[in-house]
Amino acid sequence: MTSLLKDAPSLTARALPDDPLPALRAEGVDPVPWQGWESIERAESRWGASLGRGLVKLPDWESLLTAARGGDGVDPRP
Repeated sequence: MTSLLKDAPSLTARALPDDPLPALRAEGVDPVPWQGWESIERAESRWGASLGRGLVKLPDWESLLTAARGGDGVDPRP
């Protein structure tokens, strides 16, 4: 607890960017932009429709990232 209280002033004094994406990219992170999330939703809707259902969530990170980058995300065949 003492260590946390000692570090608190420096943690709260840190400036936060208005847009976090450039800061994340500068740290080597490849964030999914809003359009990518919209692509994920479309892929989940298409997958669900192919199964005769509503929206079906993509099952893993690989599928999510594929969909975010414009792919379908999953192969709906059993």
